[in-house]
Amino acid sequence: DPLPVELAYFELTNESKVVRVEWITATEENNDYFEILRSNDGLTYEVIGRVEGSGNSTESIRYNFVDNAPLFGQSYYRLKQMDYDGENETFGAKAIYRSNLNEIIMYPNPVKRGDKLAIYTGVEQGETVLLSIFTASGSEVLTSAVNPSDVVEIDTQLDPGMYIVKIKSGSNQKVKRLLIK
Repeated sequence: DPLPVELAYFELTNESKVVRVEWITATEENNDYFEILRSNDGLTYEVIGRVEGSGNSTESIRYNFVDNAPLFGQSYYRLKQMDYDGENETFGAKAIYRSNLNEIIMYPNPVKRGDKLAIYTGVEQGETVLLSIFTASGSEVLTSAVNPSDVVEIDTQLDPGMYIVKIKSGSNQKVKRLLIK
């Protein structure tokens, strides 16, 4: 028996607040709909969405689904294709990693030269966070790996002026301006 759906492509993409699930079918036969399943451990999946299939097709068709409330850390996605007659087939799993760089707090800002600057990244424990400070013209003046949920204190021995603070975790990064007086 030929498979009802031949999958040519299945990818996950991190976008700012969402995960985009995209797939392309090469052929479809009797294809009713797809279910999008998600898991935080790769074992137990829940259905988070449904996209109508194209029935019968011999041309490639592109589909996408946006997960508007993705999980943080590692998560897994699968596609389940359902036939009109109840037959089904599951594709995947694909893993994707998201970090939670939502709440970056820097204080005081502006900070006086020589005072301590406290930075809180709001990232989950167990993630690697890289903190870099650049001058306005783009020269790097400091880079350091920091503990995610701690408040990092930096002695601001930098010359007064405008700086860019870049905080990176996984594939996410946030940029903030810092003024040293």
